Amino acid sequence: MYDAGLTRRHAKTTLLAAARTFRPKDDRERDIERDLQCHWGTPRSVVRKGEKIKNPSSGKRSDSWPQVDDELALRFKEEDRGWVKSPPEGQDTLDVLYDLYSSGNNGPESDLLLCVGVSKYEAVTKSYCEIEQVSERLSQLQFIVPHPMTQKEGLTEAVNLSQRAKESVGPRRFLVVEMDLLSDESPVPESAQLGTLKYLSRLAPLTMVLRSGGKSLHGWFEVRECEEDHLRNFLSLACFYGADHAAFTLNQLMRLPWGVRDNGKIQEVIHWSGSPEERRKLPEWDHDTIEMDLAFLQGCFPPSRIFYLSGPAKYLVDTSETFREYGRKGPVKTGLEKWFARKGLEDSALKDAVNEAFGKIEIERAIDWKGDIAGQPRGLLRLQGKRFLIDQGPKIIEPSEGKTPLLDSILSQAFPNATACTIFELWLAGRYVAVRDGKHVPSPMVVLAGKKNAGKSLLASIAKEILGGRAANPMTAWRGKLPWTDNLLGCELLLIDDSVGSSDPRARREFGERFKEAIYAGSVEINKRNHSSLTMRPAWAVMVCCNDEPSNLSVIPPLEEGIADKISLLKVRPIITPMPAVTPGEKSAFWSAIKAELPALLDRILGLETPKELKDSRSGVIAWKDPELLEAISQLAPETQLEELLALAMQKNQLTPGWKSAAELKSVLFSSSLRGHAEKLLNYTPNCGKYLSSLLGSSSAIVKESKIVNGITQYLLSAPSLESEKQEADEFD
Repeated sequence: MYDAGLTRRHAKTTLLAAARTFRPKDDRERDIERDLQCHWGTPRSVVRKGEKIKNPSSGKRSDSWPQVDDELALRFKEEDRGWVKSPPEGQDTLDVLYDLYSSGNNGPESDLLLCVGVSKYEAVTKSYCEIEQVSERLSQLQFIVPHPMTQKEGLTEAVNLSQRAKESVGPRRFLVVEMDLLSDESPVPESAQLGTLKYLSRLAPLTMVLRSGGKSLHGWFEVRECEEDHLRNFLSLACFYGADHAAFTLNQLMRLPWGVRDNGKIQEVIHWSGSPEERRKLPEWDHDTIEMDLAFLQGCFPPSRIFYLSGPAKYLVDTSETFREYGRKGPVKTGLEKWFARKGLEDSALKDAVNEAFGKIEIERAIDWKGDIAGQPRGLLRLQGKRFLIDQGPKIIEPSEGKTPLLDSILSQAFPNATACTIFELWLAGRYVAVRDGKHVPSPMVVLAGKKNAGKSLLASIAKEILGGRAANPMTAWRGKLPWTDNLLGCELLLIDDSVGSSDPRARREFGERFKEAIYAGSVEINKRNHSSLTMRPAWAVMVCCNDEPSNLSVIPPLEEGIADKISLLKVRPIITPMPAVTPGEKSAFWSAIKAELPALLDRILGLETPKELKDSRSGVIAWKDPELLEAISQLAPETQLEELLALAMQKNQLTPGWKSAAELKSVLFSSSLRGHAEKLLNYTPNCGKYLSSLLGSSSAIVKESKIVNGITQYLLSAPSLESEKQEADEFD
């Protein structure tokens, strides 16, 4: 047909008519299109009987691309969607094309050529002006070549005219990472695909993510005049995580944003970085990190990724995820040899380079300590004349504009008192800035108290995510029952959740002292396993979650001078979750939705202005106390307990009113029927006098006056009113 002078369209019509005549039940249109695309105009060859037809491309060099590593492809399966920026409401294909290919404020040039297609076999190249005129038909298309074309038609390798010829493709504009399949041909879960694209977005400017309408996500990365070798490295790295290398082909058709797939599903944009002006703020291409990450996955160890832990004599290789320890030199040597061989060195030159690298690593890249420090990002830290290697830094959430209907509902339910809600948000904002900047700022202990299952743990989980995603309970270490505290060292939030408090005043005071040492001291001493003690300043914050019953509130230190202005008491009202959260699946979906709103919540609370009456010059926000909780806490104060004890002793006629010293009073109580209560309360000698002085200064109904006789303070005790006697007796009975 070609030799007879028929056009390709006439040939298709003839073949389709023949197919429908001789095979009426088969739909052969797609097969005919494919064959015409591949073979129209190719030279005819005579094939003898029994001879196999050669593949025309069999003599070509096949590009070597990495195979998917299933473990890596699933590495980020738990990544959240908090970083995803939804496109503007009502966005369509033309809106996307306008921003993607804009050359300035006036949008794309009118003669810009783009190749779009309704199928893989029917692609046409049109100017942007022509596309604008038929914009209503764009949604019927499936495909686009990501790069502008230089001409409407060009010659294929088979010397045929085509509107999608490779020779017609202009400079690369976008490199598309199309997530593909695992090694067993099963699809990579979407959560893992999204996590991988988030990881790659730290290395290159991610402009857009769209859902193909099938099983894969497509990430569009802006090229910005990168060299081909650098782009090949980037896609090779992505291939380890499940990407399809076919996207590297210049004239490869990719899914059209907001187009409609042949199965009827919309190819929706799920992440959009914005206009050209907004995209300029995206990270630049990090070719060095890309090259080293790729090299490591290929078994090469770049020297700049290797450290030497001098104490136990171990080599630490940076895998981008952690610092892998090697106690033997052999594996590290092999990795270095592969790295220098990759650079083109051979034989003696390679051996000398490896030896020189080892020398520099053991001297110039030696470190003294490896671990985590709250608020410090991953990498090398110089502190107190020593070199620290931070293994995992906090996960910093980047604020972004957006709506927070779920979080607004949760916070308004938890804190109907507007002041309490403001205090909580200001505290969160201040601690976030401290963690983000890696600078500890002393801040009040926040106590969240409410009924059982009110939602205190949910609020604590939200705080944990905002403050870096790490939390630890300090009570065991603060009670002196743990010989080291490195589990606390790497956590930004010290969270005491539903711990059983102690009614012993000494234990409560000890808790308060340890809290002040950890948060308000200039530095803290850290006892880490297999290391000498370290003095440093982690970026810590303390939160306590407990029920509002007196026995649970006893975990809180006594609100005495020196500690009362360092504790915030926030009453938590019951929260009804705005989404179903009963089954494991519902809970997972609810938490994912919460995390997706955190960037917008941060954006809002970081812009809050602290009211003058709530401002604190040191911490940023005062230690505010809910009146109901303050009243409940006051009932736990040891001086209040002593006053109740005195009232009951007088009621039982075991204590007479009048002047008494602390020692005399203690002796009377210890010999009374209330001895058990008295010994527990006054087990430390100076306590009785201290509590009497506190009662005297608080307008007590029993302790009225004091005087000094022969150097000893005496207190005037008066009998309480009948109403007070009855109430106190009922409480003790």
